[in-house]
This record gives sequence, structure tokens and C-alpha cells, in this order.
Amino acid sequence: MDDETRWTLNAPQVVDETIDGEVMIIHLVTGHYYSLLDVGANVWQRLRAGQAQRKIVDGIACGFTGEYSVISDSVIQFLAQLQQEDLVRPLDADAAATEAVIEESTTAVPPPFLPPVLNKYLDMQQLLALDPIHETDERGWPHAKTE
Repeated sequence: MDDETRWTLNAPQVVDETIDGEVMIIHLVTGHYYSLLDVGANVWQRLRAGQAQRKIVDGIACGFTGEYSVISDSVIQFLAQLQQEDLVRPLDADAAATEAVIEESTTAVPPPFLPPVLNKYLDMQQLLALDPIHETDERGWPHAKTE
């Protein structure tokens, strides 16, 4: 991917919610769910705002202390991991380039950069992979339909 690549949520099979700075992501097809904190949550916020890859890297570099090349490599690798997990996809080049405004941190001393981490959980995979509308019987969700 190049510096101008913009990313989008791989909807409708992926949903996300941010609560108290933690991003929770659920892949409804695989049943995997994910958690992002700190730098990972910041990258996600920028991605969801429609920022191009270079702007995401630059925004992280401005908000955290660390060597630019390390930050850039870590963020680009993280974006590739999000794509590999099928959580995001590159936005079509033909799509309108709209970008939401992000409120930048105004702390006097930026925190040190730590590589973003995608926490992946599999413990509810079977439950989350059930289709609550089409794969249930008269007992309702979360009971799988028996043949």
C-alpha cells in the first residue's frame, strides 16, 4: 500500500465501538473479537476518520515521542495486520476522500511511543459466529438450529 491509501471498516461483517478509549472490534463472520488501546486505538480513530496512511503515521509521530522511522514501520505493519485479520480494507480510489476532524492531544510532553497491539480473543468464537436471526430455532438465540 502507498502513503495515500485510505482504509475503511470491512462492514457489514465487522463492527466496532469505542468505550473509554478502548476500541472493541467484532468480526461477525469469524466470531473473533479484538481490543485496541493506546497507540492502537489512536491509529484506529485516524483510520475511521478517513485519514490516508501517511497522515496516520504523521499524526502518531506528532502525538508520541520516538524515532519517526520506528513509528512509521510499526504503524504500517499494524495497518497490514488489521487488513490481514479482514477488519479493514483499502478504500476504493474512486471513493470520495472525506476526512473527519480529529481532536489532537495537547499534552506538554507526549507519551513515549509503544508499538500498537491488536489483542485477539477466540473464547467466544462459536457464540459470536452464530447468526442470531437465521441460525436459531424456537428456543431463540444463542441456541444453534438443529437439523
